Amino acid sequence: MCFSATANFVGSAALGTAGVVTLTKVKHRRELLFAALPLLFAIHQFIEGFVWLGLDGILSPAVAHDMGAAFMLYAQGLLPFLAPLSILLFEPNAKSRRRMLPFVVLGGATTLYILWALSAFPLQLYIKENSIVYINQATNNTVVALLYLIVTCGALFFLRDQDDGGFWCGQPRHSAYSDGGQAVRLHIRMVCVRGGR
Repeated sequence: MCFSATANFVGSAALGTAGVVTLTKVKHRRELLFAALPLLFAIHQFIEGFVWLGLDGILSPAVAHDMGAAFMLYAQGLLPFLAPLSILLFEPNAKSRRRMLPFVVLGGATTLYILWALSAFPLQLYIKENSIVYINQATNNTVVALLYLIVTCGALFFLRDQDDGGFWCGQPRHSAYSDGGQAVRLHIRMVCVRGGR
């Protein structure tokens, strides 16, 4: 969303609405975390709106920093574990869930490292070309970026289609994907393209 506070708040409202609709489509509790991702992303975008307000001088710099830290906590600190875990839980059988386990383990390790980095190194925030730049010197490197992409996006390439047993290459037919499930796909695509930032 990285254009303005208004864009973040409007985007948050739209994603929140889609997230609520997606949650109403859940038919099994193992789908809950995956279906909650759009709503979590809406909260994430709402928080970034306050970062904009702080950086624009409408709110204090302390608010910008605290909201930036909260934004980074979800984007970098929690999502590398939540994304593969939600996919593991979403899988319909034990064999498919076992295939996701390496992504969850790698995501957990990545999350632990990033949480340590976020607590050990200062966060730098600034606006550049109508976008907020979030920098943590311990997470701003190629190895962490590759691990992040593998755990947040890689598991999606191995997501099984429940009806035909094939790998997901288009329109999945899981129940949480129907109707409001487009919000889940939008969230996953945004995370993969933006790297959670």
